[in-house]
Amino acid sequence: MTVCIQKPSVDLVNQTAPKKSTVNCTKDGYTLVAIDPRVDNWDVLIAGVNPNSKTILLDHRRDSIEQINELIQTYPNVHSLHLISHGTPGNLQLGSDSLNIEALDRYQDVLKSWSNYFGNASIYIYGCQVAQGIQGQNFVQKLHELTNANIAASTKIIGNCDRSRNWQFDYYLGDINPELAFTSTTLARYSGTFEPIVSFSTTPETLIETEGTLFNFNFELSEAPPEGGLVVSIDGNVPESLSQLDLFAIDVQGGDSLEGDFDFSGFSINITEQNATVSVPVFLDDDTSDAIVNDNTPLTPDDFEVTYSL
Repeated sequence: MTVCIQKPSVDLVNQTAPKKSTVNCTKDGYTLVAIDPRVDNWDVLIAGVNPNSKTILLDHRRDSIEQINELIQTYPNVHSLHLISHGTPGNLQLGSDSLNIEALDRYQDVLKSWSNYFGNASIYIYGCQVAQGIQGQNFVQKLHELTNANIAASTKIIGNCDRSRNWQFDYYLGDINPELAFTSTTLARYSGTFEPIVSFSTTPETLIETEGTLFNFNFELSEAPPEGGLVVSIDGNVPESLSQLDLFAIDVQGGDSLEGDFDFSGFSINITEQNATVSVPVFLDDDTSDAIVNDNTPLTPDDFEVTYSL
């Protein structure tokens, strides 16, 4: 069996955003910008912040919410707070901290105190797909309730990449007019997105039944996964191809909740560490009468090629 992989693709889930208000926000007060240093080209973003904004680059060695709280207390008349970081549904990766619905409980006293400085302020969340699905909407709703701030977030990918260019928030709570923290030139030139990157590979390329080859699905995240893990799915183009592997001897490192799909052509896994591997041997077959696939031997009916995609 020969294994290939396809370049990962992302299917965006279409969400219906709540109707946004057309009430204008006051222009009095400070625009505060907090940037996570793990986003692509953070130096470009800092240089491209709109004039008169107050900006900090989060220090991953310190608690991120405490740093943002210090910024708010230094500039207490807040018009808007812009949080620039990688995101997944219901989660923001701020420095070394994951801000999800459980973390909101831990920080609720600090977050509630922000309402003393906000007035009719708005929080803009730039993390990709933070507001997607029930998990994302619950997160945004709770942040809105704790801070008493208007919230703008996205159910889609934010930033510029090969697939799309999108700087629009499409999920709102409260009376808000969308505004961005960066100049139009920066938005046009910035080449990154605010989503974590999942790198996927398989090794080795050829599995030989007579040798019981050990096959590996390898995953590497650009940052630590959110609390609870990150679920990814692997699709194969050959039905029941996983049945050629000895699933009783499977070994999973850095993940859990492994589940095959309906036709055993692929599976899903919840990745809980920044690096994860699924290792499984091909079923050992001592019959050496079948040809081994190489450059000089044509495929036989017992040989096939499988393409896996993330």
